[in-house]
Amino acid sequence: MAELSIDEAVQVLMHLERVKDKSAAACVCRVWRQASQQPAVWARLALEGVKAGEVTEERVEALLRRAGTTLEAFEGRGYMGVTGEALLRSVPAGVGFPRLR
Repeated sequence: MAELSIDEAVQVLMHLERVKDKSAAACVCRVWRQASQQPAVWARLALEGVKAGEVTEERVEALLRRAGTTLEAFEGRGYMGVTGEALLRSVPAGVGFPRLR
Protein backbone atom coordinates (compact mmCIF):
# COMPACT_ATOMS: atom_id res chain seq x y z
CA MET A 1 0.00 0.00 0.00
CA ALA A 2 1.37 3.42 -0.94
CA GLU A 3 1.71 6.07 1.76
CA LEU A 4 -0.10 9.36 1.47
CA SER A 5 2.01 12.41 0.84
CA ILE A 6 1.91 15.22 3.42
CA ASP A 7 -0.21 17.31 1.03
CA GLU A 8 -2.73 14.46 0.67
CA ALA A 9 -2.84 13.95 4.45
CA VAL A 10 -3.48 17.71 4.90
CA GLN A 11 -6.44 17.44 2.55
CA VAL A 12 -7.87 14.56 4.59
CA LEU A 13 -7.29 16.29 7.93
CA MET A 14 -8.95 19.48 6.66
CA HIS A 15 -12.23 17.56 6.43
CA LEU A 16 -12.16 16.64 10.11
CA GLU A 17 -13.83 19.28 12.28
CA ARG A 18 -13.41 17.90 15.80
CA VAL A 19 -10.16 18.87 17.49
CA LYS A 20 -10.03 15.43 19.14
CA ASP A 21 -10.14 13.70 15.74
CA LYS A 22 -7.38 15.88 14.29
CA SER A 23 -5.22 15.32 17.37
CA ALA A 24 -5.78 11.56 17.27
CA ALA A 25 -4.89 11.41 13.56
CA ALA A 26 -1.62 13.25 14.29
CA CYS A 27 -0.59 10.28 16.46
CA VAL A 28 -0.91 7.72 13.66
CA CYS A 29 2.43 8.19 11.92
CA ARG A 30 5.09 10.72 10.97
CA VAL A 31 3.29 11.87 7.79
CA TRP A 32 0.05 12.56 9.70
CA ARG A 33 1.98 14.38 12.43
CA GLN A 34 3.72 16.59 9.86
CA ALA A 35 0.41 17.23 8.09
CA SER A 36 -1.23 18.22 11.38
CA GLN A 37 1.33 21.02 11.77
CA GLN A 38 -0.04 22.85 8.73
CA PRO A 39 -2.27 25.85 9.66
CA ALA A 40 -4.81 24.95 6.94
CA VAL A 41 -5.70 21.79 8.88
CA TRP A 42 -6.92 23.96 11.76
CA ALA A 43 -9.06 26.34 9.66
CA ARG A 44 -12.30 24.72 10.88
CA LEU A 45 -12.48 23.91 14.57
CA ALA A 46 -15.21 22.18 16.54
CA LEU A 47 -14.23 22.11 20.19
CA GLU A 48 -16.18 19.82 22.49
CA GLY A 49 -16.15 20.16 26.23
CA VAL A 50 -17.54 17.38 28.34
CA LYS A 51 -16.52 18.29 31.87
CA ALA A 52 -15.31 21.32 33.78
CA GLY A 53 -11.70 22.23 33.11
CA GLU A 54 -11.49 20.34 29.83
CA VAL A 55 -11.68 23.47 27.65
CA THR A 56 -9.50 26.21 29.09
CA GLU A 57 -8.46 29.63 27.81
CA GLU A 58 -4.93 28.29 27.37
CA ARG A 59 -6.11 25.44 25.12
CA VAL A 60 -8.26 27.77 23.05
CA GLU A 61 -5.35 30.19 22.68
CA ALA A 62 -3.06 27.37 21.52
CA LEU A 63 -5.61 26.27 18.90
CA LEU A 64 -6.09 29.82 17.64
CA ARG A 65 -2.33 30.26 17.33
CA ARG A 66 -2.12 27.01 15.37
CA ALA A 67 -4.90 28.12 13.00
CA GLY A 68 -3.24 31.47 12.39
CA THR A 69 -5.01 33.56 9.77
CA THR A 70 -6.53 30.47 8.12
CA LEU A 71 -9.35 30.17 10.69
CA GLU A 72 -12.70 30.00 8.90
CA ALA A 73 -15.06 28.54 11.51
CA PHE A 74 -14.99 27.96 15.26
CA GLU A 75 -17.73 26.10 17.08
CA GLY A 76 -17.94 25.29 20.78
CA ARG A 77 -20.11 22.29 21.63
CA GLY A 78 -21.24 21.02 24.98
CA TYR A 79 -19.73 22.43 28.16
CA MET A 80 -17.44 25.30 27.38
CA GLY A 81 -15.44 26.66 30.28
CA VAL A 82 -14.53 29.67 28.15
CA THR A 83 -16.80 32.69 27.81
CA GLY A 84 -17.10 34.78 24.66
CA GLU A 85 -15.01 37.50 26.29
CA ALA A 86 -12.30 35.03 27.23
CA LEU A 87 -12.35 33.65 23.70
CA LEU A 88 -11.69 37.12 22.30
CA ARG A 89 -8.90 37.65 24.86
CA SER A 90 -7.36 34.38 23.66
CA VAL A 91 -6.75 35.76 20.18
CA PRO A 92 -3.00 36.30 19.93
CA ALA A 93 -1.93 39.94 19.58
CA GLY A 94 -1.56 41.07 15.99
CA VAL A 95 -3.46 38.09 14.57
CA GLY A 96 -6.64 38.70 12.64
CA PHE A 97 -8.95 36.13 11.14
CA PRO A 98 -9.98 37.60 7.79
CA ARG A 99 -11.63 34.34 6.67
CA LEU A 100 -13.70 33.80 9.84
CA ARG A 101 -17.45 33.62 9.17
